[in-house]
Amino acid sequence: MRTRNMVCLTVAIMSLSRLFGATLSITKGGTGDGHLKVNGVNKTLPFSQSYAAGTGMTVEAVPETGSRFDDWSGSGLTGTMNPVSFVMPAVDISASANFTLQVPDIHCDASALNFGSIPAHASAMGNFLIGNNG
Repeated sequence: MRTRNMVCLTVAIMSLSRLFGATLSITKGGTGDGHLKVNGVNKTLPFSQSYAAGTGMTVEAVPETGSRFDDWSGSGLTGTMNPVSFVMPAVDISASANFTLQVPDIHCDASALNFGSIPAHASAMGNFLIGNNG
């Protein structure tokens, strides 16, 4: 009798897990900034929502201007594929969408600059005015 009750309890728990599903939690990692698209809907980070097990999911990390998406890290969602599609399992997924701030390369040809000259009476320890101070 005890074994039969345990089997019924196990089946009931598995059925509830499939009914209520699990939580998809995603945070932002890295130096950059971004947001998510979950099944085509824009979501802010951090994000957390429960889904029924078996639900088809598409999650996309969308970098903001000046940032780039690097990868996913955590449990249940890893790698560089973006967007990523999966079927929601009956266990929680906790991951991070990692973004990097992009610093623009600035190239300067010093020979093209003409700041004039520094007056002879300017102190080496003082403030210098760049420009035409003639």
